[in-house]
Amino acid sequence: MEIIKVAIADADTLVREGLKRILALERDLLLVGEAVDGAEIAQVLKRTSPDVLLVDLEIPKRKRVFNLLEKGLTNKVFILCSFPDQASILDAAKAGARGYVDLNRVNPSTITHAIRRIHAGEIWVDRQLGCSETFAQFARQKYGHDFNERERRHHSMLSKRQLEIISLVANGLTNEKIGQKLFISEGTVKIHLRNVFHKLGVKTRTQAALLHVQEQSRLVPA
Repeated sequence: MEIIKVAIADADTLVREGLKRILALERDLLLVGEAVDGAEIAQVLKRTSPDVLLVDLEIPKRKRVFNLLEKGLTNKVFILCSFPDQASILDAAKAGARGYVDLNRVNPSTITHAIRRIHAGEIWVDRQLGCSETFAQFARQKYGHDFNERERRHHSMLSKRQLEIISLVANGLTNEKIGQKLFISEGTVKIHLRNVFHKLGVKTRTQAALLHVQEQSRLVPA
């Protein structure tokens, strides 16, 4: 199991504590540092070398974060916002952020899943905010073909059979019904689902189904 090192940059103590609790529940996500403003982020990056940096869009001295991105000192930044401002979100994309989400509407499993996807080199955007396509375009312009290649690798992570099964799970079918529909045993369905859970980093069929649906609606295709 690969351990993903995560750092948090947020001036709000309650938000930081909430994120720390979410990360603590995941075996593959390790909190390695915290910052309360843009001035501290460079120190955290130098000291801990996180794989993914969670940044509050309203953090004080956020221009320093953008400067770090533009200089290439960190390139897996996930923007967290409570009061979405499209202009600021797109500025983050131009600087090199790889994703953003509205904290007022997101659930913990989405945050952890998004961290894993961003670490894998993908773009993660909340399509409900209205500027997702533009954000993705700016991100791809920043990172070029390497970004698209990593996205293609993610789409091939699940086999055709696994995609069929998780789609049927998302449609509410039981393992028995899935087996009947695909002409395989219920035991084989369970084996496929265990492999799907491992690849997606989830523990239950409900989480897997939720992430599958979110993947179809949130992840901007290459």
